[in-house]
Amino acid sequence: AVQRGTWAGLLELCASDPQLHPALGLHPVYLQRHRVEDIQALADQINRHGPVAIGEIGLDYHYNLSPPETQREVFRKQIRVARRLGLPLIIHHRVSDPQARFVASGTLKDCLFPGAPSRSFQRILSGDGAEISLTAVMPKDLVARFSSLF
Repeated sequence: AVQRGTWAGLLELCASDPQLHPALGLHPVYLQRHRVEDIQALADQINRHGPVAIGEIGLDYHYNLSPPETQREVFRKQIRVARRLGLPLIIHHRVSDPQARFVASGTLKDCLFPGAPSRSFQRILSGDGAEISLTAVMPKDLVARFSSLF
């Protein structure tokens, strides 16, 4: 679930089936709907419900819906929550690769990218000891291009 208003529904759905496992986060596209207290609410929900990851979080400069500085700050805060609680991240970044690398460099251990992180982003994360997963939504040509790194 990518915004606070949807967390309860996802948690309820996952509680109904032991094979479902939630991830909670504050997606950058919905940043205008998030409030300052949502970061603490995220940590509280994680402590209470034990999701398997924080996400989908990150940076999205494609739609220009919120200031990049605000996106970076919310991203950093969620990375801190993930580090403190030992959870992997599901990272979203679009038209923001250099900024996402800068924000994430030296901070991540496990990541799942719904799409294709750039080769340079992958190298930074791999050098940090990160485990990187790429989702099935990647086009076939990108899977082939990035498979040589793993």
